[in-house]
Amino acid sequence: YQLHADGSVQAVPRTGGMAVAVSEDFPYREGQLTLAAGEMLFLFTDGITEAFDCDAQEYSDARLANVLRGLNQQPQAPADICDAVLADVHRFERGAPQADDITCMGLCYRGTGNHNALLK
Repeated sequence: YQLHADGSVQAVPRTGGMAVAVSEDFPYREGQLTLAAGEMLFLFTDGITEAFDCDAQEYSDARLANVLRGLNQQPQAPADICDAVLADVHRFERGAPQADDITCMGLCYRGTGNHNALLK
């Protein structure tokens, strides 16, 4: 997800390729997006959106986007965004066993002007 400086959140367009590290020597497609100063990227594995609670309900992309919107209303460090998302996932699970890896990373562009980020 791209977290804009105005507080909005937008899904990063998908390239339609395979997930990273699934298959060796897979030719990945590239994409670009523009980051303005102060914008962040929140990158994650599907273990976040595909986490389940005790009632077999999925965490979902929609829930993640809503959580990120709420977090993006006040300036925060990328590590704080990651910690808050992980805490929300664990609250949601309510003790259900973790079925997949859960990994996330936040990046903030602090420079001036707009620059393209190359995504592979």
